[in-house]
Amino acid sequence: MIRHEIQKLIAEAIRVAQEAGEIPAAGVPEPLVERPQRAEHGDYASSLPLRLARTAGMNPLELARVIAGRVPSGGAITSVDTAPPGFINIRLSPQWLASQVDEIVRQGEEFGDVSLGEGKRLQVEFVSANPVGPIHVGNGRGLALGDTLARVLKAAGFEADPQVHEAFTKYRKSHNDGVFDAYTPEIMRCRKSGIITGLPDSYGRGRIIGDYRRVALYGIDRLLAAKKEERAQIDDMWPNEEIIRQREELSEQVRALKDL
Repeated sequence: MIRHEIQKLIAEAIRVAQEAGEIPAAGVPEPLVERPQRAEHGDYASSLPLRLARTAGMNPLELARVIAGRVPSGGAITSVDTAPPGFINIRLSPQWLASQVDEIVRQGEEFGDVSLGEGKRLQVEFVSANPVGPIHVGNGRGLALGDTLARVLKAAGFEADPQVHEAFTKYRKSHNDGVFDAYTPEIMRCRKSGIITGLPDSYGRGRIIGDYRRVALYGIDRLLAAKKEERAQIDDMWPNEEIIRQREELSEQVRALKDL
């Protein structure tokens, strides 16, 4: 992309200026290139001279002029100027910008792809949904964001390790597979009959009682005592919105259990 090309040109300009003795030989930070807030400052701008001035022992504006003088114009770049206190402003050629329409059409879906990743392998894990339970908003959001991130990384030149998918499907079991491997025949029969709907010590925690099949497993007295204990633990907490909601839910749960 043109931003990266401009960064390379500025870095090369600094190297040439250092070899020519115009800039002292010193470590150079990454030449960040950004879109300026004001159109009169060009299409792209870099504040590198401001960050490099102290190390180089030079006035920022003078340093910007030296670097700008070494950045070649032509092709995509029509002009390279400087502005106080030490900015390098770059303007793109209108003819080059117009020609990008044909380039976009020619490249199609591949337009914008870059080789930034240089083929490095990455693993993106972005959704962990219960395969036997409902998909909730968090799963959906993670799936959409993760899939988008994976596509962006692929377009940036990264690739997934071809052995990752095989390892996670052939050699590594899922959480759900591990749970079912640990179930005894009795638990499986209870689960099939509806007495147990999941791992009873974690599923349904903090919800209003709605799955009354758990009553047969725990008993009303135990569930009622547990809910009263939860309510007592938050009675002394500052009544912010979250605490008030929890008190209301727990009160409804207690009433539902008493009605049984």
